[in-house]
Amino acid sequence: MKKKLPLSIIKNFQPKNKKHLNLVKPEEGGDNFILQFLDIDSESDFYFKIISFDKKEGKYHIEFSPINSENIGLQKRLLSIGELNKRFDSWLNIIEEYNNTETILDDPILKGFQEEYYSYFEILEDEDAETKPLSPDQILAIDNYMTYIETNIGEFVTQSNSKDIDEIKGDINQLKLELTQKPKKWVVEKTCMILAKITKQGPQFAKLIIDFMKEGKKELIKQGVKLLIQGGESLIS
Repeated sequence: MKKKLPLSIIKNFQPKNKKHLNLVKPEEGGDNFILQFLDIDSESDFYFKIISFDKKEGKYHIEFSPINSENIGLQKRLLSIGELNKRFDSWLNIIEEYNNTETILDDPILKGFQEEYYSYFEILEDEDAETKPLSPDQILAIDNYMTYIETNIGEFVTQSNSKDIDEIKGDINQLKLELTQKPKKWVVEKTCMILAKITKQGPQFAKLIIDFMKEGKKELIKQGVKLLIQGGESLIS
C-alpha cells in the first residue's frame, strides 16, 4: 500500500496519538483521491479525505466531516503537510469525543450488559491492547464463537425481532472481517457489544451465549481469551 502513496504523505503524515487510528479505517485511493479515513462506526458518515496534491501551491486538497464540535457538515481545504497533520489530529480528537460522550440517545440497558461482558475479558488489561492484534489462535477462537452464535441465533427469530437479529448478524460479519485487522481492544469492545445486543433480546438469547461458553470456555481460555475473571464464572457455571 505505501508505495502507492506520495512519499511526503508516508514520511510526514502521522497522527500524534497513533492509538486514535483504531477509531478509523484507512482506504487507499485510486483516480478520485489519494487516501481517506472512515469512521469505523458503520452508522457514521464521518470521514477525512486527502484528495489531491496541488503542485503549483505545494499543498493538498482535503475534504472532511465533521468540521468541528459544533458543525457536522463538510469542509474542503487546501493545506500544507504540516497543516494537514494538525487538521487530521483535530478531526481524530472529535471522533474520539463522540465515542466517549454519553447522551440521552444511548441505551443504558445495552451499555450495562456490555460493561458486564467487559469484565470477562482479561485481554483488556494487556499493555498493548490498543496497538497489537490478537494471536492467530485467539482470532480463530473468537471467529468460531461468532460462527456458532450466527448459526444458532436464527432459531429465535420472530417478526418483532427480525430487524434486530439482522443488525446483530451484520455486526458479527463486520467483526469477523476485522479480526485480523484491528487491535485486541477493538475486537473485545465489538465482541462485548454483540453479546450485549444478543442478551437484550431475552433469556433464550442469553442462554445461547451461556451454552456456548460452557462448551467452549476451555478452548477460549487455552487461547488466552479468558472469560472467567471478576465474577465471570457466575455467568457460565
